[in-house]
Amino acid sequence: MIEARNVEGAFYPLADRLAYWTRDTPAVLLEDVRIDLTRYSPTGLGDDIAMVALQRVA
Repeated sequence: MIEARNVEGAFYPLADRLAYWTRDTPAVLLEDVRIDLTRYSPTGLGDDIAMVALQRVA
């Protein structure tokens, strides 16, 4: 995921993007990231992607 690039060659800014999704559940977060990543890299993703999201339960 961190190697995905946009059409200008810029890497996917994962840390910056995560700040927008802080209140999502893990399932929603993963879907939001997947959608955003595919939009960011319109030429396609040339490698496998694995994502894990954890939620603290107090």
